[in-house]
Amino acid sequence: MGESVARSQSAKPSRRLGILIDSFKLSTWICVSIVGYSAISWLLPRLQSILLWVPTILLAWASLDALLMHAGLRRNIWMEGVQKGVTNAVSGGKIVSASGPDGQIVVFLVGAQVNHALGIFSPGVARFVAYFDDIASNLEQRREEFGMLGASSWIADKERSASNDMLYIYYFRTIKGVNKFAQDASHANGWNWYNKFSKQHKHIALRHELYHVPAGHWSNVFLNSHRTLIGATTYKDESLGEWTTMLRSANTKRLRTLWGRMGEGSESLRSGGLSHCVRRACLRPRPKKRV
Repeated sequence: MGESVARSQSAKPSRRLGILIDSFKLSTWICVSIVGYSAISWLLPRLQSILLWVPTILLAWASLDALLMHAGLRRNIWMEGVQKGVTNAVSGGKIVSASGPDGQIVVFLVGAQVNHALGIFSPGVARFVAYFDDIASNLEQRREEFGMLGASSWIADKERSASNDMLYIYYFRTIKGVNKFAQDASHANGWNWYNKFSKQHKHIALRHELYHVPAGHWSNVFLNSHRTLIGATTYKDESLGEWTTMLRSANTKRLRTLWGRMGEGSESLRSGGLSHCVRRACLRPRPKKRV
């Protein structure tokens, strides 16, 4: 990757625009467009024909573009970054040295939501976002120090009518790294502000979950997927002096099974940690019936 500090998926510049768009219902955006079109038509009647042609041309071009990609006459931009076939970010053995001691990993979930009629324009949200961005930026810049492997961001669009419930999924090497990050000045400043603010204002929801997963107790499979979640994590390869992905091709005998992907640490699970069905029948291919 060749970067001094690799940026995670959640650090993309387009994140803020996505939050703004998803903070309001589709019907709200349609009404805003109609009101805007009507206002411009009333103020500048000579532009009415142009205003009609612009969305028509854009819609026609989008439809043609999709058809060209479907027919194979244009490069399918949606396949960019897709890892074809089966890939894994594995925990055991010498395949990946990114995870913590003995292949452990820490999953840290941070979520926030605005429960206010004004949405992202409600009191305190601007300050909250500023603190959050400062914390996230500091974590990105010092990810080696904190042992942060990467992060992805998601929007919960089914639980509430307004899709402003954001979730950030961080992956760390160790609990110590998470604790060091939690006690850092940037995190402490934001946390102190929120505690003081929330005593009077209850409309900004904040939540977090943390899971410490020892070696041999985690596995993953990505089928024809772009790099996301733990598949988007990276680590500093000291031998090469550059950042590299944790994803590896699963076209090996070892990575075709759950136990192989989990490494030697899965022995305790294999011997009794899972049910009889999972340990024997569900994880092995069923024999073909004789005709």
